[in-house]
Amino acid sequence: MKNPFSTAYLGLSLFFVLLCGLPTQAQGDKELREKANYIIRFAQYVSWPSYAIGENFTVGVIGNARVRQTMQDILDNQKVKGKTVKVAPIASLDDIEQYPIIYISLTTKLFISAVFQRLANRPILVITEKDNYISEGGSDINFSRAVDEWVYEIFPEQITQKGLYVQTKLITSAHKVVTAEPEPEVKIITKTETIRETEIVKDPEAENRIKNLELELADRARGLNRQIKKLGLLNKDDEKKLRTQIDSIGTLYEKVDLVRQKVEAEALASKAEAENQKAQKESALKAREAAAANQRTQLSILIAVILFVTTLAIVFYYFSQRRKRIIEQVNQARNELADKMKEINRQNDLLEEYANTMDQKNQEIEHKNSRLTEQTEALEEQNRKITDSIRYAMTIQQAMLPGEQRFHDSFQDYFIYYRPKDIVSGDFYWISQSEKRKLVAVVDCTGHGVPGAFMSAIGTELLNEVVNDHKVYDPSKILQLIHLGIYERLRQKDTNNRDGMDVCLCQIQTLKSGKSKIVFAGAKRPLYYTHKGELVRINGDSKYIGGIRTKDQAFKNQEIALDAGDMLYLTSDGYVDSPNPKRKKLGSARFNELLAEIHPMTLTDQKDYLHKQLSQHMQDTPLRDDITIMGIRL
Repeated sequence: MKNPFSTAYLGLSLFFVLLCGLPTQAQGDKELREKANYIIRFAQYVSWPSYAIGENFTVGVIGNARVRQTMQDILDNQKVKGKTVKVAPIASLDDIEQYPIIYISLTTKLFISAVFQRLANRPILVITEKDNYISEGGSDINFSRAVDEWVYEIFPEQITQKGLYVQTKLITSAHKVVTAEPEPEVKIITKTETIRETEIVKDPEAENRIKNLELELADRARGLNRQIKKLGLLNKDDEKKLRTQIDSIGTLYEKVDLVRQKVEAEALASKAEAENQKAQKESALKAREAAAANQRTQLSILIAVILFVTTLAIVFYYFSQRRKRIIEQVNQARNELADKMKEINRQNDLLEEYANTMDQKNQEIEHKNSRLTEQTEALEEQNRKITDSIRYAMTIQQAMLPGEQRFHDSFQDYFIYYRPKDIVSGDFYWISQSEKRKLVAVVDCTGHGVPGAFMSAIGTELLNEVVNDHKVYDPSKILQLIHLGIYERLRQKDTNNRDGMDVCLCQIQTLKSGKSKIVFAGAKRPLYYTHKGELVRINGDSKYIGGIRTKDQAFKNQEIALDAGDMLYLTSDGYVDSPNPKRKKLGSARFNELLAEIHPMTLTDQKDYLHKQLSQHMQDTPLRDDITIMGIRL
């Protein structure tokens, strides 16, 4: 069994480690945010050649994964010079020459000297964060730490040599401006050059004296150099004067040597005294440190003893409490066991009584099951007979619909997607052809199943009677006569019957030019067609056939001219109203999209695609209504 106290100590240790680590992580993110803000500012105040910046303003980052991710979170999608800022992590030297800005973090594992060599004299702003990177000749801008904030130093001349332009505001805001070192001056080597300033010179007054002498010597040396150049042109008197001046300069050199030696001697003495005082202070400091270490050792021993005694006390208290709880649990378990035995005995008595009762109920249930079986068999037989009758009615209804041959005689390319909700349907389609014209219709009758099938039979009979018997070919007149026929045959004036039908009816005439003239009349149904590659929908009248108390019902014709290859689509509302498992309809907008997608396909592929899309929409949901879609290519 694990020691609970060791587990507790381990948990506390992990907690303090995490607690100490959180500020470090947060501090690092804060510093990266400061540097990221600086980088945006550099991008705003530095100008690049147009070829150096692509579609986005990309900053290449060289560093570990945390630096790259943090910079990406901060800089991505900001705006600089009208372009979107993007961060590109750089993992190899092959990726560093394609971005206007390269930021090099101390966490990188690349060789920085190789990076500097690849980026030399290229229009790329190099930003680093390590001391002396600028002086080493590779960095353009370098971050440095000043107290509690980050500042930057800048090398304007090097940036300009790369073909970039730096605004004055960026230079004046820098913590330090680095300039190129001037070329050393050519001068005459004199005796003063042997006098070197050493670390031991600490007396300001002596230093001022030496500097004044050196300045005087330098002035005289420059004058002497100028006169030496003219020496060949001087007469003997001038040469004598010049020699006298040279001798006086030598005297000054000797004075400077004497002063330097005196200063050095005084400085050596001061240094020796300072080293002696330093040794004494170090000795005293070591003694104090030894005493403090001894005190810390004693304190650590005392704390360890206290912790040990406290741990023993806690362990003793823990085990005593645990023993007490175990005894209480054992006593409680004994009492509960006795109560359960009493309950079990009582339950056994009840079970015996219940078993006797169940024997009687089982006999009653068997008798009822026998009766239910007989009734079920009778219902199944009755249902079978009804189903057989309906299936026979389906055969009759199929015989009333136009056969394939009639459509083949009228159209070269067509499809009919016909899907009843039940065995028989309330939808039907119809065709009639004369020498000059063809008439096609898709009809959606009130209801579905057996009632809808009766209405479809009436509708088919009326269409055949009006068109084939009475030779009426005008679509609007045909709808009006069908409406009158429903009104009279169902005696809707004298009864409460409101049954009727929605009709999409088209007359198609082929003209000598090869185009087709379409005359459309609709009763609450639209017509879809394509022309010049576009899908168009025209709505019929808002009135439907039958279902009202008046027989005066007028419909209007709509004419369109279509080219060969254009499509006509006549539909009922069953496809559009089909639900999915969430009871959401497929909808007219989606149906329009489907027709716009499929009209260039072959008619067989169009039918298959409509079926596939409906199956994906409905999944296992049953049909809500009958479905009929007729597609004809002119």
